[in-house]
Amino acid sequence: RQTKLRTIERKRAQMHRQHLQKFMQEPYNLGDLEAYRDIEQLLSRGVAYHHGGMLPILREYVELCFQQRLVRLVFATETLAVGVNMPARTVVFSQVDKPDENSSG
Repeated sequence: RQTKLRTIERKRAQMHRQHLQKFMQEPYNLGDLEAYRDIEQLLSRGVAYHHGGMLPILREYVELCFQQRLVRLVFATETLAVGVNMPARTVVFSQVDKPDENSSG
């Protein structure tokens, strides 16, 4: 079982590297972004995060990786669900209501 998991993990990392090739070139150059270096190790393991504070190109890359099933687990705000059809099998909500930005508390 462990050997099979390691093989799957290596294959996913290899697929991620191949998919990443085009994003490392013009006009994207993800490799030059500090924000990418922060998430790179997670992505190679099939994990990512997605929120409105991310650079748009990095959010797009996470979405593409998720659609290609290179990312299997995404921690996200509602930004991932807005207008995007994602292949999620399971969704977990940490809370069902969004805090009101206008409230004081």
